[in-house]
Amino acid sequence: MSLLVVGVDFCGVRPYTINIAAPSKTYDKAFKSEIVALELPTRKSQGVEETATYLSSKDAPRMGMISAIGSRFESLIEGVALESPRYYFAANPFPPKKGYWHLQVPHDVSLGCNADRAHRAGTTGRGINVVMVDSGHFAHPFFSARG
Repeated sequence: MSLLVVGVDFCGVRPYTINIAAPSKTYDKAFKSEIVALELPTRKSQGVEETATYLSSKDAPRMGMISAIGSRFESLIEGVALESPRYYFAANPFPPKKGYWHLQVPHDVSLGCNADRAHRAGTTGRGINVVMVDSGHFAHPFFSARG
C-alpha cells in the first residue's frame, strides 16, 4: 500500500508501527484534535528534578495519545502515540551507601541464588544468550565497569 501525506515525514515503517514527524497543526487537522504542551515534573540526567514539555491531545484517552476515532484514519489505526522526552542518567558506577541492610547488587544476588557455587564449580554461563525486551540500552557505568 502506498501512502502520500503532504507535510508528513515518514521516519520508519515496520510491520506494526509507522514512525512519522509533522507539525502539530497537521495532527490537529488529521485527527480533529488539538495538541497541547504540558509542563510536567520530570527526573532528568544526574537525577535532577525539573519540568519537561510533554505533548498530548486535549481530549486524549491517555497521556500522549491521539485517538483516531472520528478521523479518516479510524478504520486503519487505533491512534497516534506522541513520544515523551527521554533523559538518560549519567550515573555513578557505585550505588549509594545506605544505613540499613539491603542487597548489594550483583554479589548478594549471586550468593542468594547460589550462583557463586556454580561459578566456583566452573559453570559461568559463557555462550548463553539472554534477551530482555526493552525500549533501549543505556550503558550504565556500574555494569560497564564490570564488563
